[in-house]
Amino acid sequence: DYVTREQAIADIIDYIEPIYNQKRRHYKREFISPAEFEYKLLKTA
Repeated sequence: DYVTREQAIADIIDYIEPIYNQKRRHYKREFISPAEFEYKLLKTA
């Protein structure tokens, strides 16, 4: 169990990041990369 949402997000990112293509662009996300999407998401949170 996680105490904060940030701890859960950090664990998820640590799990996914090494195997996920951070540069591939996604058409469902306005053709931005996963890294750019995550940055925008965290910036607005």
